[in-house]
Amino acid sequence: MSIVGLAVLSGGCSLIDEQLVNCPEEVIVDYHVRLITNKEQELDTKLGTYKNRPLREAIEDYLSDIFVETAHDADLSFYALPADERVFVADEIWNAGEKSYTLQLNAGDYNNLVAANLADNGVVRLTGDETSAGSYFDQNAEDVVASHKTGLFSARKTMQIIHDHKVRQHYDVDLFMANDAGGILLNVDSCAFRNIRCEIEGLADGFNLQDSTYTYTAHTLVKADLIDAQPYVDKASVLPQPSVTPVMYRWQLWKRTPVIFCGVGFSSRTAGTLTTFDNQPVYWAVHLYVTLSNGTVTKSTIYAGEPLPAANLKLIMGWLLADGSFVPEPPLPPAGPPEPEPDPELDLVVGVDVQLDWKPGLDFDPILN
Repeated sequence: MSIVGLAVLSGGCSLIDEQLVNCPEEVIVDYHVRLITNKEQELDTKLGTYKNRPLREAIEDYLSDIFVETAHDADLSFYALPADERVFVADEIWNAGEKSYTLQLNAGDYNNLVAANLADNGVVRLTGDETSAGSYFDQNAEDVVASHKTGLFSARKTMQIIHDHKVRQHYDVDLFMANDAGGILLNVDSCAFRNIRCEIEGLADGFNLQDSTYTYTAHTLVKADLIDAQPYVDKASVLPQPSVTPVMYRWQLWKRTPVIFCGVGFSSRTAGTLTTFDNQPVYWAVHLYVTLSNGTVTKSTIYAGEPLPAANLKLIMGWLLADGSFVPEPPLPPAGPPEPEPDPELDLVVGVDVQLDWKPGLDFDPILN
């Protein structure tokens, strides 16, 4: 753990009757990046079989800068209470999962806020940090934003510094992840397409650091990135095959390399919902625009019945039919032995809306106007 000394001073220091008066106190603050995620569990469940290993590796490489246990850069601020006046700010390069600071703080109450991994994010910036109450992860104000490029972490800690030079004052501050990832994997064996575009709806447009709450005012879409899994599939094809017959699921009986999209953004709603489908709650949704070989576009809106909280990965799996529409179940029962096992956790999808020969302006897009 690296140790850095910083000074935060306000006012003079004097000696009265051999007692130090108005002198700052030495405070040690240890910061820890805490990644608590379901990522490995989700990948094990959805892509844990031998044939799906290259798809899993492709997704893991794409997310390698998202689900991290280190902070590359960190913005630290201390605010004197109750005025919420910032008395110290520092922009630091950590490149570590832990950092220790030795500070000099006058006795009193403080809020300490930390924002990490903003420098290379490309979509989110820190605004309003003149006060702790106004500190905000502010996402670009666009109808469709790019996927976040880094995993964002934040921390908040209230500190009460006492005037006693004989007491060692120490605080531990944990940083937790504020964004997440949603993805979709498409079995395209039955679909001749020119192009596919994917957008995620229902994710927050910002995050308040002071109280760890999300905002849903701008209602932007997140453009999911296409992950090229073909190199991973090609590499796996020349590796030794398993000596025993692996478990096979219906979805993985693919012949063409599946199409994978993944997008990184803030959390979906976890209490309220985006909309409903057949009286079932919908927390976020995926829009697929499939351009077919004849030039027509099929739009599928896929409704997710589970929240997408911070630090989580959720993967939707399904099939594209010949007309470009998405279905969460195989179009026909697979034939021939061995009989495939039922696919795990396909119930994440609670419904799908399909528009054939879709054209811009024919519908209200996104769901909430």
